[in-house]
Amino acid sequence: MRMILLFLVPLTLLLACQEEPMAKEKQRDIFQGQIGDTLADGAFVFHIFESGKDVPPERLPVYIQEDYGFIVFDIGTKEEAAFLIKLGCPAAGWIKEFSDLVSLREFVREIPANRTIGYYGITCGGPTHYELPDSLVKEIFEIFKTQGLVEIEGHHQTTCSCPAT
Repeated sequence: MRMILLFLVPLTLLLACQEEPMAKEKQRDIFQGQIGDTLADGAFVFHIFESGKDVPPERLPVYIQEDYGFIVFDIGTKEEAAFLIKLGCPAAGWIKEFSDLVSLREFVREIPANRTIGYYGITCGGPTHYELPDSLVKEIFEIFKTQGLVEIEGHHQTTCSCPAT
């Protein structure tokens, strides 16, 4: 009998100290802003990813931390490569989209040299340009470099799009 009590007392205390039941879903802050918004703290909403498996999907905002930011999206098929480049400037509050390198080059020529630029197309699931040919991705990055835009060494923005639950 004494042996049973020695077992039951610690078990009862252990159960009494547990956190709230697991069935309660943890509360998350739901981002309500829109692309192009400047928030109260000055953060510029450049893009919004959505988590892949949450129902409903969690909205994951991307904020540019440099003078300019860009994302390269693969929007093509396996048979035909196609891309969309999203370029933003928080100070001016604009976001532009390009689907060809000629118009991107022309636009980038107007950006002053020695400004910082960051690439924001990396998620925990991989880059947004995943299926594009490496040569095309290098050419896109080279357009910014040739204009004199500076990528901060070692600074890469990664957005985690894993489910929160």
